Amino acid sequence: TYLPGITTFRLLMAISGGTHKVDLEEGWTSQVRAVRAYNRRLLFSTLDSIEGTKTIVWSEKLMQRVNVFATGTELKEHGVVANHIVDKKHATSSPNILFFVEKSMTEANKLIEYLKEVNNANSYNHVFFIPEEWYAARQKLKDQKNIWEKLETVQALPLSWLPSEGDIISLEEPTLPSRLLLNGDWTVLHRCACALFELERMVGRPLVLHTKGKWSQDIANMMVKMRDNNAPSSLDSLPPAAGLNLSRLVLIDRWVDPLAPLLISYTYAAMLDDVYGIGLKDSLKIRERDFEDKEKNKGEEDEDRATDGMKEMSVNDEIFHRLKHLHIARLSREVSDILADVTRDEKRSKENMSVAEYQLFVKKLPHLLHRKSRINQHLRLNELLTNGMHRKYEEILIINDMLSSPTSDKMISSLEDEIVRAESVDTSLRLVAIQSIAADGLKSSILQAYRKMIFQSFGVDALNKFVKMQKIGLIREKAAARFVPSYAPMLFSQQKKEYNLMPDDVDLNLPSDSAYAYNYYSSLVVRMIEEGVKIKWVGWNTPKGTLSPLSTINHHRSSLFFNGICYR
Repeated sequence: TYLPGITTFRLLMAISGGTHKVDLEEGWTSQVRAVRAYNRRLLFSTLDSIEGTKTIVWSEKLMQRVNVFATGTELKEHGVVANHIVDKKHATSSPNILFFVEKSMTEANKLIEYLKEVNNANSYNHVFFIPEEWYAARQKLKDQKNIWEKLETVQALPLSWLPSEGDIISLEEPTLPSRLLLNGDWTVLHRCACALFELERMVGRPLVLHTKGKWSQDIANMMVKMRDNNAPSSLDSLPPAAGLNLSRLVLIDRWVDPLAPLLISYTYAAMLDDVYGIGLKDSLKIRERDFEDKEKNKGEEDEDRATDGMKEMSVNDEIFHRLKHLHIARLSREVSDILADVTRDEKRSKENMSVAEYQLFVKKLPHLLHRKSRINQHLRLNELLTNGMHRKYEEILIINDMLSSPTSDKMISSLEDEIVRAESVDTSLRLVAIQSIAADGLKSSILQAYRKMIFQSFGVDALNKFVKMQKIGLIREKAAARFVPSYAPMLFSQQKKEYNLMPDDVDLNLPSDSAYAYNYYSSLVVRMIEEGVKIKWVGWNTPKGTLSPLSTINHHRSSLFFNGICYR
């Protein structure tokens, strides 16, 4: 489970890293490898199709996205001699300028300003919209006749899917959920349908579609129309991706279960992302002092610690992949076992070695030292996370109480205390939302009392957040007439029994039930997926015109997509 605000889709499909040379894709699933390879092939073939040297002009955000699967050195191998940030408006002497532009009117305006202000008279200008061409932006370029005449080509470069953590691909579009839920911008569903249609083109054959939720159903219907209309794609010139052996796509709306993302997840990856944020390149930023000798830090003032520098730390390694889904309570023992295995192997390797064997051992030594360093890193991270959990103890008790004995007609005293302390507006709002969802809505008087307390403790900005959470249904009033969310609310009291969301017996160390991730609570989305697998998706929606499940009898790989947001 992931904590709020990461992406629109994640493919549940598994990485290595460090200062020494390693296989970047070690531990990755074949599907994620295939998507990364396909992105690289599409990008490099596009670069190679333009003769001569090239300068790419793009935003920092887009540069970071592309660098997930293609490095600057690799771009140079395909004729790229410089990379310029569009905001800085640097001139270039390259015969070709490639403008990589996001689907945004803001970015289109930056492109127009660049072409107006920077004189590259001897260069050919090529515009590539990533991940898809946008009619409004193209039309705006056409309306600027003197600009349009400067452009050699204008087309799409469909680099939609980004590999992440070895077993996931993602659109990494954090604004899509808010655009859908707050702004009612339903065009984002078309954006998702286009991305999935691209994925189907990579596979090279139509896929069976199963959906749960109205957004997923709309997306699937759009995909079927794209098939029927034989919609053109920039991928048509490339052969299917080798290794992407899929037969069906399973789509489910994240918003059928708005509760789970509000809860505290106790898996290693989820807690790292909650506290530090795992970035595009599977790295996190942490204070350097946190990894210094703990004895050196004793007695130092908090204000001195606030000036600490930050370091970027990769979690792109084999140890992380072994640990990421474990409950935090089991982590230190697992890491200690890994360290003991490495130490034992190292000791055994040194005993009774021949000269040739010793030479081989010396070659392996950097890898062994690197592995030990990574293990110690994860031990320290586990210690920091555990200390953080102790500070959240009272919050955990409040959540457990609200889930086990939900109440809609009275305020919870410990939640009132949390709001009065005014330590965290996000925590306070999250707890109010959890009570609201667990109780299937709050009485009007209780809701108004919470709203008043939030305003008194945190001010008008927090009140605006409160209202937005009402608008999207995270904070709900019983029999509300003013705020009627566009998405049907979760019926917690009914679905808790129907799907056994809070099982009695859950082993956190050797989990056989998905409820271990939340300490005895299972996400409704996970329960629905478990049920779908068990009954082979019978009862799930399958759009008219899609393939029959029987047509995939010789293929057994399915891919699961969350529509809305997905969480670790």
